[in-house]
Amino acid sequence: MGSSPKHLIVLMAVALSVLMDHTCEGQHHEPPDIITPGPVHITIENDLANSATLTVHCRRIDRDSEEDYGTHDVAPRSTYEFGFMTLEIPVAAANCSFQWPPQNFHDLKVFSQGRDGNSGDHLWMITEGGACRDTGYPAEYCHGWTS
Repeated sequence: MGSSPKHLIVLMAVALSVLMDHTCEGQHHEPPDIITPGPVHITIENDLANSATLTVHCRRIDRDSEEDYGTHDVAPRSTYEFGFMTLEIPVAAANCSFQWPPQNFHDLKVFSQGRDGNSGDHLWMITEGGACRDTGYPAEYCHGWTS
């Protein structure tokens, strides 16, 4: 019995079907979860060792808008706080600049929805060497200043 072109085509179609079935196993094609917006609370604590006043200027940026929280002078061992709601799409961020005598100026992203989630309390402690966020774990997340 010889092989006809029709038999070869059917055999190739079956083999291709089996291969496609095995290579597509494990691929997940469901839509991503809907993100539930939530409240974010940011606290900036002045932990400068030289007892200097910390000047803080923060702003929130998202897909459609920007909100400027203004400039605030934070006394030694005191705090400045602000809050906002995140969006369904993880694009919200908050940036702050920090300044203290004699001529120190630094910027820091204090919140990123993609990095930090959709809600929560975030305490940042500002020192001469950098900023550390209290993560609730034994080790803090610290970001050293670059010159």
